Amino acid sequence: MTKIRAKLIRKEEAFTFIELLVVIAVLSILVAVAIPQIGSITKKAKLTEAQSAIGSIKTALELIYSEKESYLSADTGGSYKNSADLLADTDIDQYLDNISDNWKYNIVADADDYFIEVIGNGGSYPNSLKASITKGDDSIITTTKNTSP
Repeated sequence: MTKIRAKLIRKEEAFTFIELLVVIAVLSILVAVAIPQIGSITKKAKLTEAQSAIGSIKTALELIYSEKESYLSADTGGSYKNSADLLADTDIDQYLDNISDNWKYNIVADADDYFIEVIGNGGSYPNSLKASITKGDDSIITTTKNTSP
């Protein structure tokens, strides 16, 4: 009787090979489904950051316009600038203390209109991440399509 009991106890303590394979298969499926979702969430968060940067620049542009009745002093000359150059080369620095280094900024402005575009600055912010707005638009356009400046 003790020999049977010992065999039963020993048998209940271990998992079978099939059980382990089933667990590994289920975990593999869960990981395969979760990883693309995490990448999508990360892109959305980065684009939200871009939208925030555009909102800050848009506010600064409106303050410049209220003072100078023109957006020209914020124009980047059609070139993309990093955050330090944007603040140094335009009048935006009077109304905006800092802005994210993760983006490159392009502001096309004339007396009465402007177009703001930001693209990723490289690394974990590739230039395929892009957001833009034109004066008078209600919403910011975002994309993750690969475009180069």
